[in-house]
Amino acid sequence: MTDRDQQLDKLLRSLPRAHADAYFTTRVLGLVNAPQRRSVSFSKLVWAGGTIVAVIAIVVPLAYNVQTESRRDALQQELASIQREHQAIARQVTALGSTAPRPPVYYVGSDARTDYVVDLLKLQSEKARAVRANPGSKEKFQQTQGHPEWSQRFRPVVYQGGPI
Repeated sequence: MTDRDQQLDKLLRSLPRAHADAYFTTRVLGLVNAPQRRSVSFSKLVWAGGTIVAVIAIVVPLAYNVQTESRRDALQQELASIQREHQAIARQVTALGSTAPRPPVYYVGSDARTDYVVDLLKLQSEKARAVRANPGSKEKFQQTQGHPEWSQRFRPVVYQGGPI
């Protein structure tokens, strides 16, 4: 031991002796065995509440954004599918128009004994002949379309027999 330690030891021994009361041990053991209660201060509650609000403010928009993006992706896929189908139908219609000429004969109706059809080729040739016979202008041709004489010239062709 050093001199300092010896001095400290002497000073400590010179202090008056304190005696513990009879309930000292019981109180200490009661504090040790008692459930620990934590006191929560108001500032800790404010910080905890602020943290929870901040987390919710960040997580909710992110979750909404993820949901919106997945819905947007699904809608874009559906739109692409509809566009592909539209293009396929447009190609089919174009192919039909180029391979199969428009039929020159149209079914108008029928009665008990006959079917009535209109031959468009004959109708077109009558129009052309009428315009050539009257070379004045196309306006006269358009004016005479509703005229009774005109409608007599273009009587529907009667087609009797099998399918058209």
